[in-house]
Amino acid sequence: MIAGKDILTRTHGALVFGRRVGILAANLAKQIPIRAEVLDVGTGDGSIAKAIALNRPDIKIEGDRRADPRPDTHIPVRLLDGEQIPLSEKAVDVVLFVDVLHHTSDAEFSCVKQLGSPAVT
Repeated sequence: MIAGKDILTRTHGALVFGRRVGILAANLAKQIPIRAEVLDVGTGDGSIAKAIALNRPDIKIEGDRRADPRPDTHIPVRLLDGEQIPLSEKAVDVVLFVDVLHHTSDAEFSCVKQLGSPAVT
């Protein structure tokens, strides 16, 4: 069974993941204001955030995760407690939620409101 999952993971990585990251990043990059500071909540390994930054070198993008940051992240990542985002009001211009809404608590959404960010994707 492990071999089957390994084959599926490799196939997905080779045929789907990279293309998906590129398409999402290109579309998200178009929506981010010039010189924005961006927080990517639940960034995973930061692949999408890194691709956004490559498309938009004028922005600064960092990630947050509830679980321990992976050792191979592509962007700076902070650990979240799931209740607070350790940033002051207006600290970021854009907050991204990509593939994490099903993991996000009401408390995390409240934290985003406290940041006062004008755009949430």
